[in-house]
Amino acid sequence: MGHAIGIWHEQSRSDRNAFVNITYANVIKVLQPNFDQLQDNAQDIGFYDYASTMEYGAYTFTKNGKPAIETIPQNSADSAAPGYSAGDIDTIRRVYGAARQR
Repeated sequence: MGHAIGIWHEQSRSDRNAFVNITYANVIKVLQPNFDQLQDNAQDIGFYDYASTMEYGAYTFTKNGKPAIETIPQNSADSAAPGYSAGDIDTIRRVYGAARQR
């Protein structure tokens, strides 16, 4: 649903390297593009949201049982919470023209 309403995966943000490490060696090769950063015409909205429904879990698409995504600092938050996080809701509102929530 996130894509349908106009939001992107957190690990694809242009600023993601400050928040997560992607270990491509642990990712199934044909699925590696799912971890690519969106740079062209992409806009990061709001703060990086570890709890976003659009954040892959640490072991998403792993090929060897090792984490594909590690938070900076390690274990700083749980990802892929059920339902939209507060950050998701703020991002969705901003995509559709609302001011940032405080």
